[in-house]
Amino acid sequence: MPSSDIILTLLKKYGSPTALEYDVDSWTNLKHKKEIERLCALAYVKEVQIQKKEIHYGMNIDAWWELFNSTGFKGMLMELSDEEYAKVKQEYYEAMFKHADMDGEVKLVADSWFVVAK
Repeated sequence: MPSSDIILTLLKKYGSPTALEYDVDSWTNLKHKKEIERLCALAYVKEVQIQKKEIHYGMNIDAWWELFNSTGFKGMLMELSDEEYAKVKQEYYEAMFKHADMDGEVKLVADSWFVVAK
């Protein structure tokens, strides 16, 4: 956030068929330790180690754009014409600039759970 929302909105605006069909709520994420423990219990896993790692760091807008060109959004970007791609990129940069700090960076928050189940 807000980067994924911005790029998805722009991809829909410029007609990416995959983006138009994409349902962000269709993904099930394990966001809390209790959810992971419940899943392990349902799978009859007795030994489980769960550790949360906070991953936060600033990225400049060029790095954010490169990130999208190497993730699942790449396929959606490839569905656009060259002109549409250029417009999406320009509008993305403008929108992200509004969220940038004094160093021109927008914070990436990728907190993750690491689980070892035996």
